[in-house]
Amino acid sequence: MSNGNIVVKQALVRVKIFDENKNYESKLIFQEPKTKAGIRNIPLPPNVLVLLNTHRLNQSKENLLVGYKYEDQDLVFCTELGHPIEPRNFIRKFQQLLKISGLEKTNIHSLRHTYATRLLELNEHPKVVQELLGHSTIAITLDIYSHVFPEIKKATADKINDLFKIKNNFVKEEPSSYAV
Repeated sequence: MSNGNIVVKQALVRVKIFDENKNYESKLIFQEPKTKAGIRNIPLPPNVLVLLNTHRLNQSKENLLVGYKYEDQDLVFCTELGHPIEPRNFIRKFQQLLKISGLEKTNIHSLRHTYATRLLELNEHPKVVQELLGHSTIAITLDIYSHVFPEIKKATADKINDLFKIKNNFVKEEPSSYAV
């Protein structure tokens, strides 16, 4: 985090490392995001910053208890020793939290989808949503989230309705719908 932003500069991925006998082991490594657009700053709402600062303070206290065994990798969420969280464990914990909260079972990626959908429903410009999600082109964002646009178009039509009111002494009632 930097100046109220999440700085996305790397992704945690699982890779297979092969030996000379074509046997492999699976290993977690950090690498750059898939595209240049994936490297980005995401501004956080103030209430999220408060929660993350509290988390960072608690994390620092825990680090002191672990002492020299802690490996600081500048991660916001990590194991008690500072290592990246194993993705399967993260997913398990996420599912536990959903259950405890009484929420529907879903996957982590649906949170990203919900975030983008809600931004578009709030009439955030698609270019801003594209940059926040790290899509390389706006076309990707528009293609993935095109299902949101009929509702947005209807809301837009409702907003500009007053601009097109017809004032005509000959029309006694406004028709409720028009055939096109």
